[in-house]
Amino acid sequence: MPSSKKLLSLLLISGSLLSLSACGIDSQTPYRHAVADRLSAPAWMMERQIPAHPFELTAFERMHERSLPATLYIEGDGLADLLENTVFFDPSPKNPVALHLAARDKSTNLAYIARPCQYSDMLDEEENCQAEDFHKTMFSEETLAAYNEALDNMKTRYTLTEFNIVGYDSGATLAAILAASRDDVVSLRTVNGEFDINALTPYQYSLSSIPQHHFTGGQDYENKPIEIQSYLQLIGDNSCIETTFIQEATHDEGYVNKWPALLKDKLPQCTETQAHEFIPIAMPEPIYYPSVGREMK
Repeated sequence: MPSSKKLLSLLLISGSLLSLSACGIDSQTPYRHAVADRLSAPAWMMERQIPAHPFELTAFERMHERSLPATLYIEGDGLADLLENTVFFDPSPKNPVALHLAARDKSTNLAYIARPCQYSDMLDEEENCQAEDFHKTMFSEETLAAYNEALDNMKTRYTLTEFNIVGYDSGATLAAILAASRDDVVSLRTVNGEFDINALTPYQYSLSSIPQHHFTGGQDYENKPIEIQSYLQLIGDNSCIETTFIQEATHDEGYVNKWPALLKDKLPQCTETQAHEFIPIAMPEPIYYPSVGREMK
């Protein structure tokens, strides 16, 4: 028989879990948030909630000097794909790869932005994040407007000059769209990118003039090589794009320790395509074929 104190403790714990469930909160949420805090604190990245209608986007920032560029990391789906049929929808990642990478980045100005509903909720307290909405609006005009609002907020708050964007997993598509649609993004990097070609097609010409480097893992069985191949086919052959294949890297492991060295690789220089000299084609003389009663060309 447990003692009365132990029994009381068990009842309190059970009651806490039940109250969390009743409030619609995933009991694992505080633990995932604690992981993010443990990663960001040693890198001096401070958490901030950015209102970006209709979302409240969670950011971790380290801004040391104004009027300089900033490097911005965008997270992947997190647990969204595993929670489609669950009562509580909290896509906060157990292993926030983009935050891991950001914490190893020595940039003077640095920021990480989570995806909608990761570590936070909707701006309207009466609304809750829903799995179907997360996937439906992943690259919608509403979501893009929210991220543009968040970037504008950072730019004004810290008087930033421009952004270098890094996207992980499906964050690669979001990063690419932001890079192509804004005039203050000067480079794009992706890690094990998941590229939504339908969402990216309207931006293919703008993307072709942005310096970019894409890293793919040889052991990544979630985003297979077809992802980057489809993206490269969309953009076409040009001097702005480089790719690096990391044989031993999986979908979410194998980059963190290598990341500082990988960042030292210089981005490619975009060179303008030389216009070919127009050489008129010599037209041959018309040939006449005999026919009964008339001539035919």
